[in-house]
Amino acid sequence: MIFRYYTDCDRAETGEHYSIKGVETQIYVLGEGTWKLAHVQYGKDSD
Repeated sequence: MIFRYYTDCDRAETGEHYSIKGVETQIYVLGEGTWKLAHVQYGKDSD
């Protein structure tokens, strides 16, 4: 599964505003009849 996200943030130490735009990839495996999350990877969005 692939998710794109965008988050507005404020740095606690300085109050500086910044944003994060990225992609989250999730890998699931089927084991014992149920899907289980096996891996998550985060990266910068190229758009």
